[in-house]
Amino acid sequence: MFYICSMSGVHVIWFKRDLRVHDHAALMSAVASGAPVLPLFIFEPGYWALPEHSRRQFDFVRECLEELDAALRARGSTLVIR
Repeated sequence: MFYICSMSGVHVIWFKRDLRVHDHAALMSAVASGAPVLPLFIFEPGYWALPEHSRRQFDFVRECLEELDAALRARGSTLVIR
């Protein structure tokens, strides 16, 4: 799942579960527009507090975010994490 929002000429790509750059339709569309792109991931404490989520899953997502940031940096961008 992802969200794309455009405000003040900046496209915000809110990464939620689709933590990749290749074949990411919203990201490709935002980049193709020529406008600035802000890649964003927001940790949702309530989501991670649910009993079905484990530390192992959290660590996996953290590793995926590190890889996503590296892929974005290789393309001249950076992942904003809040």
